[in-house]
Amino acid sequence: MKLMKCPYCGSGFRIQDVIEEKEDDLIFGCIRCECSEFPIVEGILILKAGPMNRLIVRFIKERRTCEASIHCFGWDDFENLYKSYISFRFSKKIQEALRRFLFVLGRAELFREHGKIYRDYSAENLPFYDVLGKSSFDMYLRNRFSTFSFWSIYPFVPLLKRKKSKILDLGCGAGHGAFVVSKYVQPQLHCCSDTSYRLLYLARKYFVQRAEFVCFDANSPLPFKDQLFDTIMMSDAFHYVYGRAYLAREMERALLPGGLILLQHLHNSFTQNPATGGYPLTPETYAHLFDSDQFELNVMPEKRIVESYLFGNKLDLTAKYSEDELNSSNAMILMATSDKSLFKVYDKVNRDFLSVKNNLVINPIYEMKSTDDSILLVRSSQYARAQFLYEDYYPLTKKYIPEKYEIGKEFVSVIGRKVHISDLEKAEDLMKRFIIINVPENYLK
Repeated sequence: MKLMKCPYCGSGFRIQDVIEEKEDDLIFGCIRCECSEFPIVEGILILKAGPMNRLIVRFIKERRTCEASIHCFGWDDFENLYKSYISFRFSKKIQEALRRFLFVLGRAELFREHGKIYRDYSAENLPFYDVLGKSSFDMYLRNRFSTFSFWSIYPFVPLLKRKKSKILDLGCGAGHGAFVVSKYVQPQLHCCSDTSYRLLYLARKYFVQRAEFVCFDANSPLPFKDQLFDTIMMSDAFHYVYGRAYLAREMERALLPGGLILLQHLHNSFTQNPATGGYPLTPETYAHLFDSDQFELNVMPEKRIVESYLFGNKLDLTAKYSEDELNSSNAMILMATSDKSLFKVYDKVNRDFLSVKNNLVINPIYEMKSTDDSILLVRSSQYARAQFLYEDYYPLTKKYIPEKYEIGKEFVSVIGRKVHISDLEKAEDLMKRFIIINVPENYLK
């Protein structure tokens, strides 16, 4: 709380109500600033203004914590319902009666719908892989560890370890990147934020337990004091913020001198990206968002960075890229820092990636068939149904991860999808090829 400030009035926070605590964590409660009260729901601080905020604060104070959680899961739907007003050609009194009647019906339906989602998500032993639905976005979340846009985080781990005291992961989503930061970088303060409460809930439950979670809209001022973070990072998120110029100023304000801003998988407005939505910019415009007098800037083609990591095991931050190459890239990486010592060639950048082997599993994009002496892996029918994710949006994934692979049983034991491999060199070779991957506990069966 001491490191934060209200995004609306700029004043500090204090704890107002404590409903439920677990060890040192406030699970349900309310905090207060000079202008308002804000709820903490399931350990997630929600900094959003409006009628929904006031309703959830009331639920918390009345100890109706389940109702508060369900409304947070369906925040946008409930908020749209509460804002709606049905206009009819009747008297004002009849209009109000009809509005209230339709509101009650709509609220009951939304409560049933999001109540079921909440019960599924909060089920104690349900793995992450099974809690998700069948939408393309759920497929994206299931296979996030196998997409080359995600792999771009691994070569930057050595940089993050140099700037790891306090890390802000903006737009962290369900927490895949936050998992990498927590396991390989291990910051002293790790703050995960997103505008979606539902995704933050998944991140806190499945991916990162030792972190601070804040739900807010990145179009608003960042709710943090000046010069606080060593690193501010975003992956596949910055181009979904409408106020990108304002957010860039806010990042600069919240960054410590010599800190690092790292924006990964930035969509390019010059190219057609299969992932729709957002507000992509040109490479030049992305760079111009940041103060060139204060920062050294480097805009890089994402594909070149990932290929250098996969095939050369290095990260070259001294390389220069032509305007044509940048403008033709589907996605880019932007790095901004005043610490010029970071701009060098990093060798053996997969060292940290290979060092963590606590929960190795067969990559879930494979179907498994066991024979007497081997395990045969074939890309699953689920993969075939999601080909647009891999062949169009992530072509390097299809190229790099084998379509079929056979693992001999003489050095591997498999329980479900969890694997133990006695041959360290073989294990690391399979990790490099993402045939086996390190995942959080309870990620899949």
